[in-house]
Amino acid sequence: MRAASQYAFIKKNTNLSQGSLVVELGCSSGNLLSIFRRNDYRVIGVELDNYKVQNAIRYSGLEVLQCSVEDALDMLDEKVDLFIFSHVLEHILEPKTILKKCNDLLVRGGYVYIEFPNSYLGKPTGKAWDEFKTILLESEHINNFSTKSISYLLSSCGFDVPVKYVFLSQKTAPILKKAGIDIKVDHILKKKKDRIKMYIYLLINTLYLAFLYTNGIDTIEKKERNKRWAGTNEWLRIIAIKERDCE
Repeated sequence: MRAASQYAFIKKNTNLSQGSLVVELGCSSGNLLSIFRRNDYRVIGVELDNYKVQNAIRYSGLEVLQCSVEDALDMLDEKVDLFIFSHVLEHILEPKTILKKCNDLLVRGGYVYIEFPNSYLGKPTGKAWDEFKTILLESEHINNFSTKSISYLLSSCGFDVPVKYVFLSQKTAPILKKAGIDIKVDHILKKKKDRIKMYIYLLINTLYLAFLYTNGIDTIEKKERNKRWAGTNEWLRIIAIKERDCE
């Protein structure tokens, strides 16, 4: 469901033509790249995890480089039209170095799509801070980006950032929302108390999202402007365009 939403977002906010080369760095099992390939784009996936690589090859028939992001960028020998980082850039030790390499490999006017959890920027106290610290700071994330920090980073690497979209990672079923229940998968995985009850809530919401998906309705929800940080299910989607070569 997420892949379909990402594909629609990228199509809406870019001028990619069929036959363009799309490279996803950290492609997992290849769900998003499979959609691009079905729509006549050339695709290459990069994934380090062997289980995910085998799934991408077996079930999607994708070309996948099983190596690190750094090694993959060194191996690519043709210009790329779109690089995708879906919940990957925050796990990279030297994101500026990687984005500079992407700039070198992109055609002029080529794109980078980045998606990641939005950072909490308030005071280091209270419920919001505890959630941010527990779920994101104490996770495998090496970097935590906000709208401003990612824009600054991309600008320093030769990119313009015309599209910044803040959204909630998934809609909540009306019956759960009415009861004041907020579904956050990462919380459920870490929470020990009432876990069975939370899994039931998650199942209800998954069925609701499946209904939306099968009816062609986006499963994410745009965040209203000027509202406070919504928690770790508040994510960012960025479209950056190669504006100049990076020194």
